[in-house]
Amino acid sequence: MNLLKIFQRIKWQILAKLNPNYYVFSDKDVSSNEQKYQQSGQNDVRRYILEDNNLKDFLKDSKSKTCLEFGCGNGRMTQFLAEIFKQVYAIDISQEMINSAKKRLSHLSNISYLIEDGQKIDLDDNSMDFIFSYIVLQHLPIKNMVKETLKEFHRIIKGDGLVKIQVRGVPAYGGIFRYFKWYYGVSFSEEEINNILKEIGFEVINAQGQGGKLFWLTLRKI
Repeated sequence: MNLLKIFQRIKWQILAKLNPNYYVFSDKDVSSNEQKYQQSGQNDVRRYILEDNNLKDFLKDSKSKTCLEFGCGNGRMTQFLAEIFKQVYAIDISQEMINSAKKRLSHLSNISYLIEDGQKIDLDDNSMDFIFSYIVLQHLPIKNMVKETLKEFHRIIKGDGLVKIQVRGVPAYGGIFRYFKWYYGVSFSEEEINNILKEIGFEVINAQGQGGKLFWLTLRKI
């Protein structure tokens, strides 16, 4: 497990040095244009958070709430989360990504940055109102790493908080060689992820995209 953590950290350090925008959001047209890249982050915050009917009531007093963004990259969505929430805790495995985010978002004072791999998050128990993760958990190489991260989410989310995450619902393509692709990560069936979440102590209040690349789950602590 430790070797996998080291490999993940080194891999994302390298990718962040090569082309942070592209490896955060892999659309060449968007990632090569800073204005389009920034707009993509705003669009995704609107699509996956602000326009989510399951979150509308929860977000009415969002300016008094804390948000953890797990896998912030170089801050593509972080900027717009900071407009919604009182305080955003932006976590990434890569120091290089965090450095880039700090530079891009230096004008924002309500973002705290943490370099973490998800197996142990340096935040207090029951301290977060909202946890969000998009195109991140789908890159973890073994299922136990996802499970350990979800356990940490359960530990730090408040009893009345919400968690919205995306996992891969279909195996990564590319045959056996997919294991050597930068984007590779594990996938989950609906039954499998539900069993894991139940064991940890989460209730699924909404699920969308089962069996697809973008399998979304909205959760609350039982």
